[in-house]
Amino acid sequence: MTGLLVIAELEAFRSILGGATRDDHEKIKLWSRSTISNALHRVGPAEGLKAAALRAWADADAFAGLLAQPSSAEEDVTQARALTLESTDALIAEIRAHRSAVT
Repeated sequence: MTGLLVIAELEAFRSILGGATRDDHEKIKLWSRSTISNALHRVGPAEGLKAAALRAWADADAFAGLLAQPSSAEEDVTQARALTLESTDALIAEIRAHRSAVT
C-alpha cells in the first residue's frame, strides 16, 4: 500500500509540473522536496531508486530556477518542464518496479 500512496503523491506532483507557471517556482521546490524525500523514506533507497530520485530533484530544482527568472527563454522553460516530467516518470517507474520485485 505504501508504494501506491507514494505513486499517487508523485502523480499529483507531476500534474502540478504540467500546469506550472512562472509564479509557481516555490511550489515546485516545495513539492519536489516533499514528495521525492517521502518516496525515498517510504519505499527505501532501493536499487535505482536513489539515482532516479536525485535526478528528479535536480531536474525539478533547475525547472523551478528557470521559472523564477523572468528573463529565461520560454523554450528553455518548456525543455526543463519536459525533463522534469521525464525524470518524475522514471522515478515512478522505479517505484513500480521495486513494488513488483518485493511482492
